[in-house]
Amino acid sequence: MSNLFDVCFRYRLHMPILFFVIQVSAIRNFGVRQLPWGVMIAFSCLLGSAYLVNRLTDSKEDKISQITEVIESPTEKRAITWLAILLAGLPVVWLALRGLNYIPYLLLCPVLFIYSLKLPLIGKLKNRLLIKNLYSACLGWALPIGVVILVYSGSEMPRWAVLLTCLEIAGLTLIIELIWDIRDIDGDRASGVRTVANTFGVLSAKAVAGGILLLVVLMKLLCHPNGVRFFPFLFGSFIVLADKRRSPIFFHAIIVILVIYNLTWIVSNLGRGL
Repeated sequence: MSNLFDVCFRYRLHMPILFFVIQVSAIRNFGVRQLPWGVMIAFSCLLGSAYLVNRLTDSKEDKISQITEVIESPTEKRAITWLAILLAGLPVVWLALRGLNYIPYLLLCPVLFIYSLKLPLIGKLKNRLLIKNLYSACLGWALPIGVVILVYSGSEMPRWAVLLTCLEIAGLTLIIELIWDIRDIDGDRASGVRTVANTFGVLSAKAVAGGILLLVVLMKLLCHPNGVRFFPFLFGSFIVLADKRRSPIFFHAIIVILVIYNLTWIVSNLGRGL
C-alpha cells in the first residue's frame, strides 16, 4: 500500500483523480442528470499530463526539498514524456471521433503547459511571486472545469452560478498551492523561485491562505448556506498544522481526503438518482 501511495505522490496521479471527482460534483450540483463522462475523463487526462510535465521540470527543486520524489533517470524521463504526450493527445482524437467540439480542449493545452516551461525573456511563470499560485488555481483548475460545465455539460444554470463555482475551486486550490510552498520553501529559495512563504515568511503564507479561506466561506454562506459542509475545518487544520518539517504524506493527505469525500458524495447522490 505504501508503494502505491509513493507512486501516486511521485507522479501526482491523485491530482487528475481529484480534478475528475470535482467535475462530477460541480456538474451534479447544477442538476445535470446525463454527465459527460468521456469529456470529464479527457480533461482530467489533460491535467494529469500537465502535472507530469511539471514533475519533469522540477528536478532541481526536488533535489533539495523532495529528494524521494526527484526524477533523474533518463529512462524514467522518456517514459513520463511519452505518457504525458499520450494523455494530452488521445483525448483530442476521442473528442473528434465523437463529433464533439475539441477546440476548447486544444485552446487549454498551451494554457496548462506554459506554466512549467521556460519562456523567452520571461522565464518560468511558476518562478514568479504569486503568479505561479494564481496561474495554477485559476487557469489550471477553475478554467477547465468552467469550460466543461459551460460547453459540454448541458447545464442551463446562469453564468454567474458557474463563475461562483469556479471562484470557489480557484480559492481552495490557491490555499493548497500556498501551503505546499511551505513544504518546498528551501528548494524554491535555492532555485530562485519566489513564493509568499520564502519571501514574506511562513506566517504570512498562512495568513494569506486563511484570508482566502474566509472569503470562500463567506461566499458560500451568502450564496449557498447549506453548501459549506466540512471544508472550512479541513482547510483550516491544513493551514494551521503546515510545517516544512512535516512528512510529504501530510501535504498530500488533503488531496486524498478530498477525493474520498467527493467520491462518497457522488455515490450517495447517484443512489438517490440525482
